Amino acid sequence: GAGRKRQREASPPKTRSLAGEDVCESDLLPAFDRAIAAAERHAKLLPEDKHQVFALRKGKAAVIESLKRGDNITLGALHTLRGVGHWVVQQVREHLSPPSPGSAADGNPGGGSDAARRRRNSAVAAPTPDSFTWWYVNKKGEAVDCRNDAEVQGSPGREQFRVCILHSSGRMEKAFLPDAKAPP
Repeated sequence: GAGRKRQREASPPKTRSLAGEDVCESDLLPAFDRAIAAAERHAKLLPEDKHQVFALRKGKAAVIESLKRGDNITLGALHTLRGVGHWVVQQVREHLSPPSPGSAADGNPGGGSDAARRRRNSAVAAPTPDSFTWWYVNKKGEAVDCRNDAEVQGSPGREQFRVCILHSSGRMEKAFLPDAKAPP
């Protein structure tokens, strides 16, 4: 009844949950900044991953536009914004809390967020760049022997060929290799 309604109005606003889905958009901008900074550090080591920085910046811009419209959606619904994919949401979630001193963000590769530490220590095997096997894959996801039978994307002269890479550690990667790295 009326007593219950008053009780709801008097209750404090929803508390910020670092692992939950109830963190509002307006609280996410610092997390975007930390995620972008981490992606920039990563891109310095692996320039082929600089697209990650662009994806995070595009996601932050989408959040700012959403806030300007008066929206304030939660972290769990962030992927519904144009230009914000699930990977961007994951990165923001991992950077919700500021890094502690001595963490990976401060240059210590052993630190980082709890989620990043769990991921490093999880069952997912690390890549083994000196010990792996690979094969081409067609559009059906089946292994094929010849590059000409593999799924291709890109314009002529800039083709990329679909491959599977199995590392000796057991890690499986699915990727598209550029023509220069895909032997005939």
